[in-house]
Amino acid sequence: MKVKALVGEENGVSVVTGAIVVAAVVAIVLSIFLAFWIPRQGYEKEREHVEEIRGSFSKLKSAIETIELLGSRTVDVKMNADPIPIFGGPAKGGLLSFDNSGSSIGFQLNNSYYVDQTWVYENGAVILVQGGQSIMASMPAMVAAVDNERENIRVEVHVVRLKGKGTSIGGTGTRTIVIVRENVVVENYHVPSLTIAINSAYPDAWREYLGHLESRLNAKGYNAAVDDLSITIDGKVEDDGVNDIYYFRKVIEVEISIG
Repeated sequence: MKVKALVGEENGVSVVTGAIVVAAVVAIVLSIFLAFWIPRQGYEKEREHVEEIRGSFSKLKSAIETIELLGSRTVDVKMNADPIPIFGGPAKGGLLSFDNSGSSIGFQLNNSYYVDQTWVYENGAVILVQGGQSIMASMPAMVAAVDNERENIRVEVHVVRLKGKGTSIGGTGTRTIVIVRENVVVENYHVPSLTIAINSAYPDAWREYLGHLESRLNAKGYNAAVDDLSITIDGKVEDDGVNDIYYFRKVIEVEISIG
């Protein structure tokens, strides 16, 4: 009887030990799986959110470009990425801001897995800021030049001026940018040369744009030259005494609010 009892105890210990080993193996496998799966899922969710923000700022650009005709528009901005299924908690929210002094709208992504980025709308352009550098994600339709008559050219400059109360809003969910046309100011006159200067906190992006603009204008023989954040257009006739440039400037004033 004693022998049988002893054997039973050994079997019980063996079963318990086996269960512990199995549990340990499962825990190790699960921890390895989660160590790779959660970051990968987090990366994908945040990458998808970046594309959604890119789309929102593309819509914002389009909405402001057509505001003169439509009067008012709205654009929704999703503040956070979707959470990771099952294991992930609430995703981090971004920061949506309107800088009325710089006349720009920005969204800062505070990512955990994907690279941090800031998207900016400024004077008709969509700018991506990443790693301390800014690039043009979508060029503005700011300057256009065409032959006018004889040796004259017509240069059109479209300026977007954002007005309203400066705002910074964080958190999750969805926010709405409300855009309302306030005023349109038009000027036009003849000049011998024309200099367009850019004032921006994102000089790299605007130098990129001015470089492209310079190439396009010079391909038409309009004698353009870039100097840092400004471009001078002399027209076809490089004579300071000849008013060969018809300068048309339109300023669209837009009221911005975020709710």
